[in-house]
Amino acid sequence: MKYNTGLILIFVIAICFFSAGCSKKEEVKSSNSKLTLGNKAQISVSVSNLKISLPYYRKLGFRKIEARDTGKNPWALISDGTIFIMLSQNKFPSPALTYFAADMEGRVDRMKQLGITFSDIATKKGKFVSAVLRDPNGLGITLIRFDANDLPNSQDTSYTKLGKFGEFSIPTNNLENSLLFWKTVGFSIEHRSQQPYPWAVLTDGQMTLGIHETDEYDAPVITYYSQDSARRIAQLKSDGIVFQKEFADENGQINNAILHAPDNQLFFIFKGEI
Repeated sequence: MKYNTGLILIFVIAICFFSAGCSKKEEVKSSNSKLTLGNKAQISVSVSNLKISLPYYRKLGFRKIEARDTGKNPWALISDGTIFIMLSQNKFPSPALTYFAADMEGRVDRMKQLGITFSDIATKKGKFVSAVLRDPNGLGITLIRFDANDLPNSQDTSYTKLGKFGEFSIPTNNLENSLLFWKTVGFSIEHRSQQPYPWAVLTDGQMTLGIHETDEYDAPVITYYSQDSARRIAQLKSDGIVFQKEFADENGQINNAILHAPDNQLFFIFKGEI
């Protein structure tokens, strides 16, 4: 995982939107409705040993929602209160995004009509199950036909020790190409800037993305913000969390830091307000 000290410049004002409420059964959207990737989303992280990774994430303040710790591919669904992360003891390009919707086959058909290509489409007994596509930067996105109302709902309060989720930060070598892709699949631009390099914040109501035209890091990062980040960083260090990089302000206070989870997932902890 590559990064440098220029990361301290990334202070993005990101606004997270999450779906609120649900009916008894998921509403199937008409063909004239706005296209989105799904009705619920999660970040998927490949881990080599769930028995090591899960306790680490819980030490960061994530809570276990569901888990299967036996069988060929153990997994655990965890949450910070606002987003969900699937830890899967299964090898795949990580991290990735996963979306769910009962009408996913229709969404995939509409994306094909818009020129979106898929690297894999799975069926079972002739019925659509899932599809995989990639953004211009190689990020994997899995679309699964599943009633999103059968999945847990997010809350309004973040209880992680890291702060409040700000964005899923994606590095790119061409911001405009990335924005074209994400807008095609239902994301809207919330904010963009040219300083300190071209970047933008987007949302589809389920996930907030930060697209950064930079070579300061080379894989997607889960980014958190809080006004009391110095206290949070100090507390995490006292809990035994080791940071790979710390950034001191002019007074020597550590307000921003970078950590790697055991599975090499990168986290940014920044001082700021969402």
